[in-house]
Amino acid sequence: GQIKIGVDRWNGTRIAILSLLAWWVAARGKGGGALRLLLALIAAALIVQGYFGGEMVHGPNHMGIM
Repeated sequence: GQIKIGVDRWNGTRIAILSLLAWWVAARGKGGGALRLLLALIAAALIVQGYFGGEMVHGPNHMGIM
């Protein structure tokens, strides 16, 4: 319900901020490990975002994993 919508909204904001930060680190050309970490965090957040988006459309436990 309402809590999941809030999590979904803030996770989307987090993805946008992390993406801008990753772009900035990559543009500086000295990212290395920091860039890899940011990209891993973005990937994890996208997985969570996709799951919650599917849950909003198809209902709770739409993947049958819980």
